[in-house]
Amino acid sequence: MTLENEALAPDLDAAVDAYLFVARVERGLAAHTIEAYRADLIGLVGFLAERGRRRPEDVQAEDLSAWMLSLVDRGLARSTVARQRVAMRQLFRFLVGEGVLEQSPADRIEGPGVQRHLPVTLSEAQVEALLAAPDRSTALGRRDGAMLELIYATGLRVSELVGLRAESLHDGWLVVRGKGGKERLVPPLATRRRRRWPCGPPTGRASRRARGRPGSFPRRGVGP
Repeated sequence: MTLENEALAPDLDAAVDAYLFVARVERGLAAHTIEAYRADLIGLVGFLAERGRRRPEDVQAEDLSAWMLSLVDRGLARSTVARQRVAMRQLFRFLVGEGVLEQSPADRIEGPGVQRHLPVTLSEAQVEALLAAPDRSTALGRRDGAMLELIYATGLRVSELVGLRAESLHDGWLVVRGKGGKERLVPPLATRRRRRWPCGPPTGRASRRARGRPGSFPRRGVGP
């Protein structure tokens, strides 16, 4: 879905729909990112409509500056305002790329800086206590222990962890699918589990179920 000429983009609503389609299909943005951008851009389109701007070529930099100020006046968090600015800039860059606009009115719009916070870290004792918490005499405890050790050893995101499949492990290396559907290799695990699947290879009925599931860590009632 593209906007090859002005007739295919009669208003900003159509432009937003086309941009979100391309962002999802071609750029592979995550579903929650698409929904956040959709909400942000719907708000932008509504604001511009109140100012009589209903077509992409009607929008001026002053309109976008006024929108940014309105977000700040509403008391939104800096991170939220910064995300909405990104959505706005990406929309108008898309319209330039599609030939709808010659230049983007959003390029010089400044936004509030995002306040950075130092991450909270666990002490060594807290990490040891966390890793020792699962009851490894049970299947669920072994599963939980393997998941915690894998996250700690590799730095995987939780979404990446639960999406692992048995075939993701190759001679100790993990093939991980991250944000935007991009794959990366995670180095061999520096533990005695590096040469086998952390929970042990499922067998029999559990093995058949595991191959048919998106993730490879057993759930209740399914495991070795």
